[in-house]
Amino acid sequence: MDYKSLKIVVLYLVAALAWIILSDQVLKLAAAGMTSGELSFWQSVKGVGFVLFTAFILYSLVKKNNENLATSERQYRELFTGNPSPMWIYNLSNYRFVEVNQSAIEKYGYSRDEFLKMTVLDIRPEKDRAAVIEFIKKIQNRQGNSGYWTHRKRSGEELSASIKSFPVTFNGQECAMVLAIDITERINQQRQLEESYRKEIELNEALATHIDLIKQSNEEKRRMGEIIEKINNFVIIAEINGDIRWANKAFLQFSQYTMSEIMGKSAQSVLISAGNQVDAVASLLSALNNQQFFSAEICGKTKAGEEYWVQTDISPIYDEEGKLDCYIAVQTLITERKQREEKIQQQNKTLRQLAWVSSHELRKPVSSIISLINILKDTEDGPEKLECMRLLEDCANELDNLVKDITKKVNVAEGEQPLV
Repeated sequence: MDYKSLKIVVLYLVAALAWIILSDQVLKLAAAGMTSGELSFWQSVKGVGFVLFTAFILYSLVKKNNENLATSERQYRELFTGNPSPMWIYNLSNYRFVEVNQSAIEKYGYSRDEFLKMTVLDIRPEKDRAAVIEFIKKIQNRQGNSGYWTHRKRSGEELSASIKSFPVTFNGQECAMVLAIDITERINQQRQLEESYRKEIELNEALATHIDLIKQSNEEKRRMGEIIEKINNFVIIAEINGDIRWANKAFLQFSQYTMSEIMGKSAQSVLISAGNQVDAVASLLSALNNQQFFSAEICGKTKAGEEYWVQTDISPIYDEEGKLDCYIAVQTLITERKQREEKIQQQNKTLRQLAWVSSHELRKPVSSIISLINILKDTEDGPEKLECMRLLEDCANELDNLVKDITKKVNVAEGEQPLV
């Protein structure tokens, strides 16, 4: 027995007992002087009055209880029908909808008549239906939160819903009342947060890797810088427009320039000595304009004006996007080699001259000597023989002068050193 029923019974008993006790006291006081017939009449009136009084009390209590029930039912129905979240009631035996509220109709897109012809399985994805049936079988032992489920609208769009279900008796049927809260946006936000967190972890890992790569790259650059500073080759870096950006210590020490003196100046004006190098300069400019590798022997000039020769190799350098960043020139000093080559050329010229002298100038006195010797063989002593001897002496002197001249030319070509 619930509290309301007990309350009606108690009120009825109190009213009935009060009537019996009070009416008996009143009748007892009024019974003096009454005949037995009159007393019997008034006892009958008291009985009828008791019935009427208790009937009125019982009617009032039942009416009040019914009004309360109607009010309560109306309030619960308003809570059901006017709830901003979708709600429905379905039969636990056949899973059919028996009632739905307006929010469910608006959220899922079905009309009320369509809902009442469907089961709760019709708003679930095919893959979830077995799990839903298994859950419904145990729903009488569960109340409140029933977990998160995927629902499907009339349009086919899916949503995530937090389900709260309660077993109820509705129109004499064993049913369950369901409150569905759309948490699709929250789930999406959570997924976005998880995705953002995952990406943040990936970015942090990538950043850590990049930091390691940067450290490694910086270390490699530092080592490369040390190597470039310590090598004997000249290394010069120039901008795209040809202005000097940087030069290593070997070049600065040899050329006697300082970094501040050459930075921003044209590499052509600093590295190439003005003179007969028109072809080399033209080839260099053509290679740079076409962003091509360039290699040539170039004559340069130090700050003091001393000329020197270098083997120059110039390469274009590109950035990570494939755009031209700068040019790097590596020069090897070849002045001594060029001097030896020039000396050899001078020697070859001298040898060619000696060969010409040998074939022309020496041949004349030698031929004369041979002829005079043949004449002397057939000439007796006398003036003719003396003349031949004199001519022979002149030819010998001429031959000696030619030999001295040849020796002098050889000494000049060798720098007064013996010809090797």
